[in-house]
Amino acid sequence: MDIKLLHEKGFDALLSLASNPKDVTPELAVHLWLIVFMTGVGTMKAIGKLPHQNSQLVGALELLGGAVFLPGWPKLQELTGITVVYSYVFGCALIMSALGMVIADPKKRVSPVCWIHAALTLLFVHQVCIHISMCH
Repeated sequence: MDIKLLHEKGFDALLSLASNPKDVTPELAVHLWLIVFMTGVGTMKAIGKLPHQNSQLVGALELLGGAVFLPGWPKLQELTGITVVYSYVFGCALIMSALGMVIADPKKRVSPVCWIHAALTLLFVHQVCIHISMCH
């Protein structure tokens, strides 16, 4: 399963993965991981369960960034006119902003978790850009 299929089928495509896990591509795995991790950890930070400097603001940005990634929001696309690709790029921008705020803290600057998620987010942006170039 690739990003294009996810765009076309949205949330139904994710549900079908439960019956066919062999269809999960590396690109889709990164996408799903960012959704699960960013919304989960973002929620915990936003409600104060993982406190550090600016954690509630960072958590809100991570939560929103992960939520923007959620596929299958055709109603939201109809209301806003925002494409799925734009929502991915916007979600990545929110997540990178949040991670930048965390890494700016001298105590968190060496956090491998933040750097790994920054790399995964940039990898996802790269995958979206490849998808865009293949579609045009």
